[in-house]
Amino acid sequence: MPEVEVSRCGSVDSALRKLKRVCDNNRVPHLARLEDFHTKRTEKRKTMKQSAEKRARKKEEKAKMLKEWSKQSHKLTLARQGKVVRKRRDERRPSTA
Repeated sequence: MPEVEVSRCGSVDSALRKLKRVCDNNRVPHLARLEDFHTKRTEKRKTMKQSAEKRARKKEEKAKMLKEWSKQSHKLTLARQGKVVRKRRDERRPSTA
């Protein structure tokens, strides 16, 4: 359990604020809430599996976005360097024959 010395903090109020901050950082309330009631093993496994799937989905989306961004960045780099092959005006227009 976290401890805070009142003599170092000054007053009791500031020590209480510091203790609350320390407890929040150590996730004490979260762990206490988890131990407040019993959850079945199957429910734990189910939530763990769902969170793992969610993390995998997020990681996959992030990789996809990064890949698209790198393609766009590469295209812009080539365009700025003038290495993009541009079509001639007469090749762009459809023939009227």
